[in-house]
Amino acid sequence: MFTLYQQKLRLPQWQKRRLHILERAKWRCAVCSCDDLELHVHHLKYDAGKDPWDYPDENFLVVCRPCHEERIHKEGALFRDLPDVGNYRVIRFEHADDYRCFQPISQFCAELSYFETPSDQFVELLTTELRHRLSTLFGKAGWEGDGDIECVFVPPFFVPDGYSNCETIFHVKQSNNGTSFVAMPPGFTLKLANDVYA
Repeated sequence: MFTLYQQKLRLPQWQKRRLHILERAKWRCAVCSCDDLELHVHHLKYDAGKDPWDYPDENFLVVCRPCHEERIHKEGALFRDLPDVGNYRVIRFEHADDYRCFQPISQFCAELSYFETPSDQFVELLTTELRHRLSTLFGKAGWEGDGDIECVFVPPFFVPDGYSNCETIFHVKQSNNGTSFVAMPPGFTLKLANDVYA
């Protein structure tokens, strides 16, 4: 016996909408970019009283079956690659005026995985979630909510245990008074790494 919602997913209105979303995504998984597995159209949110097809395109995420089961349906797995910034240390700095080292946090989100080629939609979804987490963290440290949150990729030779990966710290500069807030992972220090090949 199908639920009312499952019955609606069998209706032509949903099948037409689903086809449109799949074509818009070029028949690729938004997370891993595969195009040879069964694809699902996932609702990012649900509103009471709406039919499955009554949402804007941006509310749908096309994912392959494995990504749907492993990344979406496991609690918190959609954002599993994002750092847990709740335990980051925040410092204030007066005044960072040279912006050459700062990158948009979307670049950090796009490069989270070494093996996946995420879609622009998935990168934006991760970026929105990371921006929310960092806004909460910076707000607790006194940030008033203006300015763009950015990231800084610290090369591995400046991180004592970096080996071959960059460390990422996050920054926002408050527009009204120029105060910078910098969020660093626990235990983060800058120090020239030892020459391991000497």
